[in-house]
Amino acid sequence: MWRLLCRLLPFPDILQRFGINLPSICPLCKNDSAELEHCMFRCPTAQQVWHHFRGLFGLGAALSSSIRVECHSWWLLATPGSATAWCANLIPCLILWTLWCSYNRGLYDGQVASTFIANRQIKQDLFALSSVQKLRRKGPEDEFLLTEGIVARFASPSHRLTIWVKWLTPPSGRLKLNTDASFADDAAAGGTCLRDSSGCLIAGLCFRLEATSALEAEAFSLRCALLWCMAFAKRPFTIEVDSLALATLVEGKQTKIPWKVRDAVLFVRSCLDTWGSTIRHVYREANQVADALASAALSFPTSMIFCNASSLPEKAKLALMYDLRGFSSLRAIRR
Repeated sequence: MWRLLCRLLPFPDILQRFGINLPSICPLCKNDSAELEHCMFRCPTAQQVWHHFRGLFGLGAALSSSIRVECHSWWLLATPGSATAWCANLIPCLILWTLWCSYNRGLYDGQVASTFIANRQIKQDLFALSSVQKLRRKGPEDEFLLTEGIVARFASPSHRLTIWVKWLTPPSGRLKLNTDASFADDAAAGGTCLRDSSGCLIAGLCFRLEATSALEAEAFSLRCALLWCMAFAKRPFTIEVDSLALATLVEGKQTKIPWKVRDAVLFVRSCLDTWGSTIRHVYREANQVADALASAALSFPTSMIFCNASSLPEKAKLALMYDLRGFSSLRAIRR
């Protein structure tokens, strides 16, 4: 698609720019010059394919003025997120690919182009792609995709379940570490809090980070927190993060680690093995103190350490008191 829209495919009219002159007759219709716009769009054979799918999707009978405009009309056809929009995004790519293959078969193998075979091939490609893609039915306007054999099936509708989430204290005599990170285009920061079995604050930290993605920020924040624990001889029994991707990377020994966070993840694994600690993913509602500290760190010029609850930033202090009271928060999840 990129080569086609940039006019870099080796059609005779394009090769003339490089001083190369080739016989110029369309192998699809045998009646006109083999120009890119003609063979892929204006040729009667190509137009039959375009008209067939325009009729299926209710796009109207009149074709656009060029391939580029026609593609945009398809890409803007339906509501984003619907099954029809997913198909409409792919159809111009598949039509152009199929016509390109027919063009080369006619040019080099002498095969006669068939619109019936082309239409069937495009539908088969869409059907195969839809079999591995979870497409959700947005409404009755998506039903024709099943009757026309364009998609294999629709995914079952998800059920929204409401659960109660709260921060839980560690076992008696043990410590729990919560970490989080805030990431924006121009800044990144981390926050962490260490609490005892009664929920009282041992220490809270705010610090700025250098990161290029949210996952990097989460990994670097956890590494900084563990470095602080190591320096002050604090060994948390449980570590909680609200990044499922980070928890999966640390726990999954066979998981391939992105190179940018490899050192941080390996360091976390080493600390967990040495201390006999565990890491687990929690929802953000159970990680509110660390989340508030990470957000506050964006406004601080330097790193900050808070050794008591009264010195915490206002939002972090409220979140800590919320956890101390054992309050729960509602969270809607999909099943």
